[in-house]
Amino acid sequence: MASLGWDASRIYSTNVLPPEQQENSHIEIQERFLAFIQNFRLDNNFIYRDQLRQNLMVKQYYLEVDVGHLINYNEELAQQLTNTPAVLLPLFENAVKESARRILHPNPTADRAKDIPDCQVTLRSDANMIHIRDLTVL
Repeated sequence: MASLGWDASRIYSTNVLPPEQQENSHIEIQERFLAFIQNFRLDNNFIYRDQLRQNLMVKQYYLEVDVGHLINYNEELAQQLTNTPAVLLPLFENAVKESARRILHPNPTADRAKDIPDCQVTLRSDANMIHIRDLTVL
């Protein structure tokens, strides 16, 4: 019977559930941070784009971001940044670097390969702080 294929050991399987998709891919999150840097404004002033431009001109490679502005722009993104800063802060810094590249080299075909220095993001918040000595056990 083995020669007829009756004893052939074959395993068949099928997927019955759709494949898991990562809800917010890193590229999508980085694009949201980039949109925030490029598009956030107060009173027709592009705060972060202008701040980054000024810092780049004096060779200070950082951007100071008010968390309240990020909450106003995209509350979900701000919550994700608060919950997982170790994952999202490097993506935010990559978005700042891309924004710096667009500021320094607006023509996408020329000078695109020039090295742009890494930029640091510093977060500022007006949230209520609790000192360590004031923490209590519930």
